[in-house]
Amino acid sequence: MVRLGSLLVLLTYTLGSMQGSDGKELPVPISDVMERLVDLEKRLLIQEGKNADLEKRLLEQEILNEAQGKIIQNMASCDCHSNEKATTNLSDGSLNPYTTDIEDSQGNTSSFDGQMNKSLPLHHAQNSHSVSQIKSNPNAKRDIAGGVAFYAYMSQSEFSLGHHQTLVFDHVVTNVGGNYNRHSGMFTSPSQGGYVFSWTLYCSAGGNFYSQVVVNSDLVGALYCGAQGSHDIKHVTGVVVVEINQGDIVYIRSHPTILIEGAVYSSSIIRSSFTGWKLF
Repeated sequence: MVRLGSLLVLLTYTLGSMQGSDGKELPVPISDVMERLVDLEKRLLIQEGKNADLEKRLLEQEILNEAQGKIIQNMASCDCHSNEKATTNLSDGSLNPYTTDIEDSQGNTSSFDGQMNKSLPLHHAQNSHSVSQIKSNPNAKRDIAGGVAFYAYMSQSEFSLGHHQTLVFDHVVTNVGGNYNRHSGMFTSPSQGGYVFSWTLYCSAGGNFYSQVVVNSDLVGALYCGAQGSHDIKHVTGVVVVEINQGDIVYIRSHPTILIEGAVYSSSIIRSSFTGWKLF
């Protein structure tokens, strides 16, 4: 408002001294000028707020880019040996970069592990092997019949988290029994028993928020993620074990009243996630 006051004084002095060709003072609509200046000051304040918000987002993006760069460098420095059987097989016109014969994987799992570990990073090889076994082995499918388990994560960050808001983990990786809804973010219990639920959330640099795990309308667990004064992304993980009934719903939500700052981060290198399974 100091700028507005200075402009008003200057314009009042200037306009007050304006004269016509006959030497008489001209009538000046001071109220109109003041009204326009007040409106201009409001617009300037709004624009300054937008600029500050944009600078904050740019800083957060720079931090995220730096973290991604470090991970890429670590991956590039990994000593991964190539394998002749992991090359593209063009003899039959296919474009499959890995020769994972199903029968071989079932008949000789140790040989399969050795081939995959040479062609891929260790963690990827183990995951690929386990998924291949489940898909190719019908006995494995029968073993999990009647089981209950799910795992899902956010496909993108949530920048406009509100109070009492259900967090939706929309990308489903595992949903044995089909009891998790990726559209609502809620798990519906298919039967009475003991269940384990866990959730991991990342908060942006300088941000903070509280999260809760809820059964129906009852609070059974809570977490706080705080990154005030930090230039790094922070994360928290919570685990609860509860006994619930058939038809009960379980979900993660933000706190109903406490101030929320920053964003819930989730990307290709950091996953804000929600998982659960039945114990008995």
